[in-house]
This record gives sequence, structure tokens and C-alpha cells, in this order.
Amino acid sequence: MPPTEIVRTGIIAAQFAIEIDGIQLGSFRKVTGLEVEFEHKANRSLNEKGQTIFAWTRGNMKEPPAIVLERVIDSTTKLWEWIEHVIKGDMKAATKNGSIVAQDTQINEIARWNFFNGWPTKWSGADFDASSSDIAVEKIEIVHERLERHK
Repeated sequence: MPPTEIVRTGIIAAQFAIEIDGIQLGSFRKVTGLEVEFEHKANRSLNEKGQTIFAWTRGNMKEPPAIVLERVIDSTTKLWEWIEHVIKGDMKAATKNGSIVAQDTQINEIARWNFFNGWPTKWSGADFDASSSDIAVEKIEIVHERLERHK
């Protein structure tokens, strides 16, 4: 292979970091909601041969879904502190920018999705059960104004 050729591989979905206002929040086990969707409409017409053809029209961008972060509950309280701003009605402090950062196996950044003006709308904790050996997890749902991909 020539030295100038770049080999590209897929992103490993299990290697990522979460940043809120530029600060890494620790280890997370799952992120969902990285999605952008547009309204669309099919305009049906006939071509000169009498065949039905469709012309698609793009509409407005739909409301982005909430980003859901899931992590093992530990002694850190950063997520709880964030939702406390909402509980207290301090939306200025609750509204933050953040990033989901995909990393390679050496923890180098290989892709980044930034969300803007996000704030938590839901927090849920573990169901504790003395007869279970499940790991306790917490989830937080974040609504945001927009999502951008960098890298």
C-alpha cells in the first residue's frame, strides 16, 4: 500500500465520551437520540410515457428527539446537579451545549456530534431490588435546539 493512502475503518460504537460545556462527564454505557429528520412529501405525476413518477419535496426539519444518556450510578453527582437547575427553575444555568465524542481504541477523537442549548427534561434512576444483582444505572434525557456533526 502506498504511504499516502489512508485506510478508513468504522467507528466502534462502544468507545465514546460525553462533554457538557467542554467538561467530560465520565463513563457512559449508552447514548441514543443522535438523529436529524425532515418532513417530506411525494408529488406524483405522469411522464410522457404515462408512467407514474415521484418528485420528493423536502419540508422543514422535524423537532429533534431527546438525546438519552445512560450510565452506571456511582458517587459522582454531575448529572443530578444539572437537573437540579431545572427543578429550581434556573433555566439559564440548566441550558448547556454538549458533545458526544466517538473515540478510537487509543482514546483519540475520531468524530464529534455537538448539540446546542440543551437541557435535561427527565432523569430516571435504578429500580433497586434486593433479590437482583443488576448494576444500578441512571438515565437523563436532554432536549436541544440543533445537532451538528464535526469530523
